[in-house]
Amino acid sequence: MGNRTSKESNCIFCNIAQKEQGSSKVLAENESLALFNDINPASKQHYLIIPKEHLVSPKTLDSEEHVELVNEMVKYGTDYLKEHGGDESDMKIGFHWPPFTTVNHLHLHVIYPVSEMSILFRIMYSDKIFVTPDYVINSIKAKM
Repeated sequence: MGNRTSKESNCIFCNIAQKEQGSSKVLAENESLALFNDINPASKQHYLIIPKEHLVSPKTLDSEEHVELVNEMVKYGTDYLKEHGGDESDMKIGFHWPPFTTVNHLHLHVIYPVSEMSILFRIMYSDKIFVTPDYVINSIKAKM
């Protein structure tokens, strides 16, 4: 896994996960993941879930370990949303697919409620540039 290091010093998400960056507060974390608010929220609740270990993007994932990571990210984000009043039936969850990423650190978006997203955000999170966790897992499995 050549695109992997524990931390990239110039990566804003690595800095957030290490609590070195003052702009975003980690709302929840475990040993391997951190969750925080998106700075440009698409709806009332918009969280990003990142691995604390630096991984570049969903396109670079290529192992069974990565399949497990994606599943863990989905569960962590979905559980957090439900604990904070969100409902999966009005949730959008997924990854921007390169080159449509703004930060080169793997991050999963959890957005709720989708029904209240503006037209602009509906475009930004449309199926052409925003992919489901299942799409990412199928992409990983195709490389294995």
